Amino acid sequence: MGDAKALYEIAIQHNKRVIVMSPVKGGLLAEFPVAAKGYIEHLAPQLSAASLAMRFCLSLEGVATILSGMSNMQQMEENIATFRAFSQISKIDSSAIAYVLDALSFTGRIGCTQCKYCSSCPHKIAIPYILNLYNHFREGRYTRLQASKIYLSRYAAQLSQCVNCKICEQYCPQNLKIAAHLKEINELFRESYS
Repeated sequence: MGDAKALYEIAIQHNKRVIVMSPVKGGLLAEFPVAAKGYIEHLAPQLSAASLAMRFCLSLEGVATILSGMSNMQQMEENIATFRAFSQISKIDSSAIAYVLDALSFTGRIGCTQCKYCSSCPHKIAIPYILNLYNHFREGRYTRLQASKIYLSRYAAQLSQCVNCKICEQYCPQNLKIAAHLKEINELFRESYS
C-alpha cells in the first residue's frame, strides 16, 4: 500500500478515475479530535467528522466513487444522508478540515485504524487495543497516570511476551512500525510508575 496522496496524483495525471476506499480511514476519522471539537462545534455544529471526510473525498477531481465500511445501521443511514444531500466542500468545511489536520498532527497519535489485522500475533498481544489506549492518551482522553494504570493492569504482561518478530507489521495495511510503537508505549506508561 502506498501513500494515498501520491497514488491519487498519479491516477489524475494519467486521466484515470479514482475509487476511494476507506474515506474515514477505518473509523480513525469518524470523530473529531478532542482538541478540535470545541472549534468545530462553534464553527459548524451540524458537521459530523465522517460525513466531512466522505464529502472531502468525493469533492476531489476524478473521484468516481467511495467505498465506505459501516459497522451499524446508524452509520449506513448517515452515509446515505451524506450522499443524498451531497454538497461540495465549502469554505467553512475547508477551515474545519485544516483545524482537524492541525489537531491530528499535534497529538502525535499513531495512525492505527483498529482493523485488527495485526491480531494474528503469535503471542496474542492485544496490539490494536494498546495502540488505541495510547491514542486516547495523546488526544487527552486519559491523563498519563490513567493510561498507565489501564496499560499496567491489562496489557503490560501481554507485551512482555513480545519477541519483536514483527509478524504484526506484515499484516498492517497502514505500514505502521508496530514493534517500535509498542516499545515506546511500554517505556512511556511504565515510566509513570517508577
